[in-house]
Amino acid sequence: MNGGLLMAQVLKDDVRDSIRQASIEEFKEYGYEKASMRSIASKAGISVGNLYRYYSDKLSMFDQIVAPIYDSMSKAVEFEFEMQFLDINLLEHLEIINKLFSSRKGHRDELYILLEKSKGTKYEDIKPVMIQNIERVLKNSVIAEVNKNQEIVKGDLFVKVLAKSLVEGLAMIIIEAEEEEVFVQNIIQYIEFTLKSSIRTMIAIRDGKMNFRRLSDEEIYNNFCNNCKH
Repeated sequence: MNGGLLMAQVLKDDVRDSIRQASIEEFKEYGYEKASMRSIASKAGISVGNLYRYYSDKLSMFDQIVAPIYDSMSKAVEFEFEMQFLDINLLEHLEIINKLFSSRKGHRDELYILLEKSKGTKYEDIKPVMIQNIERVLKNSVIAEVNKNQEIVKGDLFVKVLAKSLVEGLAMIIIEAEEEEVFVQNIIQYIEFTLKSSIRTMIAIRDGKMNFRRLSDEEIYNNFCNNCKH
């Protein structure tokens, strides 16, 4: 590549970087639906016509920002639960945290856009996908283990609520923790005090180590639901 072509390529790369940064700022502030190509061009310091030489439309620009991390985030909460997980000191096994959220490093803005600003695109289902993945793991391994000899956890609604609360909490930490140290610290605390604590409680109830008695359907109806008629 001669000097002229090399310089042209450098300029083109610089413009592309400017567009990327401008589009990230625009999508962070306004979300996909309200973001404007004209505003992105202005932020990047180029004409709208020049912007369209790089991206055919707003969606292709959005794809370029969030597509690389969508798959990794949708699979980040997939894991095979084993009882030994309850005894793991997460401070000594940070690869667990890295496996779940390795895509965050250097891509905090992109993750924020994916999790909170992707309405109107195919990526807006990221949280439901993560919730479904956690729900499947909890149901097929944790709840199956807890209910092995007797039905401690009844129905599927509790599992859905737990999965949703986990995803929403983890998403908040991913978005709001500005420093990696704060991020890791709070991820560890959240997993320890919510997921692991809940599982330990269910196991303790199953093993008769906690004073807990499952109310029968008849007791629930007579003591609670029956009152709703009055």
